[in-house]
Amino acid sequence: MINDSRGVSNSPYIKQGGINMNTRTLETNVGIINLSKREVLEDWIEMYFEMTSLSEEWKEIISESIEKKKQEWDTKFLEEKGTAWSKKGVDIVCESLMVSMHEKEITYKVIVCFEDKENTHLEDDVVIEVDLSKYEAELLPEIKNAVMEKFF
Repeated sequence: MINDSRGVSNSPYIKQGGINMNTRTLETNVGIINLSKREVLEDWIEMYFEMTSLSEEWKEIISESIEKKKQEWDTKFLEEKGTAWSKKGVDIVCESLMVSMHEKEITYKVIVCFEDKENTHLEDDVVIEVDLSKYEAELLPEIKNAVMEKFF
């Protein structure tokens, strides 16, 4: 029920200028917004946290994965590209934890980017999904904080 040209409501069911918790509506200067009927267009978020160190077990897993990636590259592209990974090893460029949220599912992946020590134009990464569900009590507040800092 609108009673004047400014759009001020005289309805007893809507709190003027605030949220009515019973109906989940908000009366504004442009009209009444139904807060319970909303849509977020994207149903996924991806974010990265820097890893400051890896456990010894994970260092070994990553090292083996890097060697496998180098061999796969050499097998697929050596003849075509004319360059192979050197025997001098690799430099680790970054180590990150990628957190992906799709609808209500959260996945965690360790990402390690590396490049050849001699031929720095040769670069690749290793991506391994990990189970960090037992750490979600600590991670979820930080994920929420990251979203809030990014957008608000």
